[in-house]
Amino acid sequence: MRIFYVGDFYSNTGPANVNKVIQKYNQDNDLFSVKKNIFMRFFELILKIFISDAVIFSGISRLNLIGIALSKLFGKKTGYLMHGSCKFESEINRSNNKKIEKIEVEILEKIDVIICVSKLFKNWTKNEYPKYSNKIEYVNNAIDVEKISLKQIQNVTGRNDKMLMSTGGGAPIKNIKSLCKAIDSLNKEDFLNLRLLVLGNDGDDSNEIKSYDFVEFIPTVPSEKMNFYYQKANLYIQNSDFETFGLAPLEALLNGCNLLVSQNIGMLEVFDAYENSDIIFNSYNHREIAEKIKSILIDSNNERLLNNVDWQCIDPEKLSQRFKKIMSNSKG
Repeated sequence: MRIFYVGDFYSNTGPANVNKVIQKYNQDNDLFSVKKNIFMRFFELILKIFISDAVIFSGISRLNLIGIALSKLFGKKTGYLMHGSCKFESEINRSNNKKIEKIEVEILEKIDVIICVSKLFKNWTKNEYPKYSNKIEYVNNAIDVEKISLKQIQNVTGRNDKMLMSTGGGAPIKNIKSLCKAIDSLNKEDFLNLRLLVLGNDGDDSNEIKSYDFVEFIPTVPSEKMNFYYQKANLYIQNSDFETFGLAPLEALLNGCNLLVSQNIGMLEVFDAYENSDIIFNSYNHREIAEKIKSILIDSNNERLLNNVDWQCIDPEKLSQRFKKIMSNSKG
C-alpha cells in the first residue's frame, strides 16, 4: 500500500516534528506533501492522491477538507492523524477558535479512520465522540532517537542540580502555575533554592508564571536546540491537565533528565513499569508535586525509567508499518 501523507513537514510545531520523523524513517515508496504555496499545494493534492492507495491528513485546514473530497472522488481511503482536540484545548486555554473547531468536526465526520497519537487519547476520543468509535485507532508518536548522542549526554558538565524544566509556556492546559506554587513552597519552607526553566509561547498563565523570581521564561525554541536546554536541567516536569502523547518528556529523559509527569499524559504507555513517585495524580495539588520533586531530587529515576522504555512502541519504522495496516483494514 502506498500512502500519501499530507501535513506540515517544515515548521517547528509538535505535530510538524512528528511528521518529520515519519518522513525521515519511511522506507517505502510513500509520498509526502512538500508544496507550501496554497495553489501549488492544491495541484500537488490532485496528483499525489491519484497515484496513492490511501491518504493520511495531519492538521486542520479547509485545504485538507478539499483533499478528503478529492480522495473520495478518486476512490482512496482516508485517515486523519489526530494530535489533539481543538475544541477541548480551546476550552481549557480559554481561546476562541470556532472556525477551526467547525473544520475539525467536518474532518472527523468525513474521514474513513481517525488515528490518535496514543491509546489514552484514543480512549478519550471514543468517549468524547461515541458515534465515531468504530473508526478510531491509534499509533504512538515516534521519536527520532538518532538525534540523541548518548556519549554527549554522559559527558554533560553544565547540568545544574537546582534547575527544573517544563515546556508549554503560558498555556493553561500545561498547568505550570501549579508547578510554580510547588517550587515556591519548597524554596520558602525547605530553602532548596530551586530554579525553573519554562520554554514556550506566552498564554493566559504567562504573567503569573513570570511573577516568580525563580522562573526563567524562554520563548519557543527550535527543536534542534532543545537538547541544549534539556542538558542544563536535573528534573523535567510535565504537569499537563491533558497531553495526547508528549514527546518532550521522552526527549528530556534521553538527554539525562530525571522525570516527573502527570497521570494525564499519553507517553506513559511507553513504559513497561513506573512507580507512583514518578507520577503526579492531582496536577493541581502543589503539595503532592512538591513532595515528589523532593523525592526525585534525592533518588534519581532517569536510569530506571530509561531501562523500562518499550522502544518498539515508538520505533518510527515499525509505526510506519502500523499506519499501513490500519489503512489497509479501514472501510474506505
